[in-house]
Amino acid sequence: MIWKLQRFLFLVRMPILLLLHAMAFALSYSLATLLRFDFAVPPESTQLLITTMPWVIVGRLVCSYMLGSFHGWMRYVTFHDLVILIRATLAGTLVIVLTDYFVAPNDMIPRSIVVLECLLTIILIGALRSAGRLSSEQLVPL
Repeated sequence: MIWKLQRFLFLVRMPILLLLHAMAFALSYSLATLLRFDFAVPPESTQLLITTMPWVIVGRLVCSYMLGSFHGWMRYVTFHDLVILIRATLAGTLVIVLTDYFVAPNDMIPRSIVVLECLLTIILIGALRSAGRLSSEQLVPL
């Protein structure tokens, strides 16, 4: 019975991680836009946010997966995982910038939003992973 539960949790782990990361990436991109415009986003920037959100999320998810950011368990998060997170985030930022430049050169995401989003992504994902480890250590101390 326990083995079946562990197998089930393992099978649903990746979709749950993908969903949580996608939500975190959407939040960091939206928050970066809000901060850039002091919470008064012009309509054209709102439209840009809406149209670019899907490929920003997909680019981040692909880079995170390809660079191993989804591997390992949350309760064992280390500084090595932080380095992987930073590499994946920087690679995702490069993908966003290049995609933005080559796909929509006339309607590009402002650089300040790209930089803010990169920093917010590192902080948000790092905090979520650290919170997972902290809660596991506090709930089940060694």
